[in-house]
Amino acid sequence: MKRMLFISSNIHTPWGGSEALWYKTAVFLKTKKSKIEVAVITKKWPIVPGHIQEIADAGGIICDYPVPPTTPIEYLKSKFRKSIEGQKKTLIQRFSPDLILHSMGKSFEGGDWMKIANDLAIPYVNLIHLASELQWPDNDEIELYRKGYKNAFRNFFVSQDNRNVTCKQLGLEITNYDIVRNPISVSRKILPYPETGAGFHLSLPAALVPIHKGQDILFEVLAQAKWKQRPLHLNLFGTGYYSASLQYYCHYLGLKNVHFKGYASNIDEVWSKNHILIMSSRMEGLPLTLVEAMSCGRAAIVTAVAGMKDCIQDGETGYIAQGAHPEFLDDALERAWQGKDHWQNMGVLAAERMKELIPFEPTEEFAKILLSLLK
Repeated sequence: MKRMLFISSNIHTPWGGSEALWYKTAVFLKTKKSKIEVAVITKKWPIVPGHIQEIADAGGIICDYPVPPTTPIEYLKSKFRKSIEGQKKTLIQRFSPDLILHSMGKSFEGGDWMKIANDLAIPYVNLIHLASELQWPDNDEIELYRKGYKNAFRNFFVSQDNRNVTCKQLGLEITNYDIVRNPISVSRKILPYPETGAGFHLSLPAALVPIHKGQDILFEVLAQAKWKQRPLHLNLFGTGYYSASLQYYCHYLGLKNVHFKGYASNIDEVWSKNHILIMSSRMEGLPLTLVEAMSCGRAAIVTAVAGMKDCIQDGETGYIAQGAHPEFLDDALERAWQGKDHWQNMGVLAAERMKELIPFEPTEEFAKILLSLLK
């Protein structure tokens, strides 16, 4: 019996696109491979997230991610416990895995997990979902991450650009790597194109985190008189800790054509009512939002960030803004507006592009790679 431990360094939000591949792989291994034992270390949330419950229901072992104390009572209790690093080491030793998969929401988090795996001589792989020019390792972290990436069995990136940025920031040529894709939750069928008689609807299904998704950039573009006067609506689907500040900024700019729709669990339904995706991101890997929209037959307007620019052929399957800046996004949106009669046909081409780029079932492809490392 082989034992595989999944560690998610996502401790900021219960769910995000970075959780999809590792959790579905864990469920696949537990339900389809009888000779694999699966355990997961993840943050304990007030309400158990659906994907964690799914792993538990499949028979996986769930362990709480050790976190520093945040209240006086927790601080007092911590005096009688091992250090955070000691607790992490104990968890790994207790399960005694043959392989660790360390899922990183961004390229520089969870370095202590890599160090502990190295210290215990346990093989591990890193799964990196995002790298950004805005987030560099500091002097106290640089050696930790250089060793962490160098000593991993493999480093799995969701886009080549993310790997290149990480190499730049570490001053290290990462050669032990592969590019992997995330699974999507849509049917991969081209959805009927919505009517346009009442206007055109842009949509951005994404967490309300402006430093990441750049909603503020998009607001500044739409605040121009020309966009306020056109029959154009922006529908935001998502939640987040910055929802209030974004709504205040929206009102501050006098935007009447921006609508906060909340979290959407049915992405097919989103694209049955919206004409085109717009992403104003400052940083990305290869966002599920883009892959799902294109798979549903929707063109996209995106910033030239990471894997997004590899998905879009400018003027054919969408429009690319040169960067995450209002001037650049305005140019791309203006070009899109002038070509709005072609959005439907562009969406058909976008769906074909996704069939070429994304394996039909990325989870099974990834599981095969991990199983080969277990031998």
